[in-house]
Amino acid sequence: MRRERATRLLEDLITRLEQGGWPLGLVDEVYVFGSYVRGALEPNDVDVVVEHGTDKRWLGESLYASINGRDAYVGMRQALRGPYTGHLLSVPWPGHPAGRGLRVVPALAQG
Repeated sequence: MRRERATRLLEDLITRLEQGGWPLGLVDEVYVFGSYVRGALEPNDVDVVVEHGTDKRWLGESLYASINGRDAYVGMRQALRGPYTGHLLSVPWPGHPAGRGLRVVPALAQG
């Protein structure tokens, strides 16, 4: 994809996060990393790390998914992607990603 499209994807993501709603209202911070941050003119996707809190609904749905052998982050990834498919890669990663040696750029910090 062209860089302009990747930028639009990030802008749309930030807009959806600012609008809130569940589960996006749980998101505290978003970091961008990978080829987009390195300045690629045609990144394959947009890599983001999302740090989020939990609520009773999140805990209930996560428990249900885990008990049934499902990925507890599917709902969050779908909400982050919005109407787009296959271009936004979110990584459920606890802790600050910069501490993991990644070059990351903060895209959004709530609060």
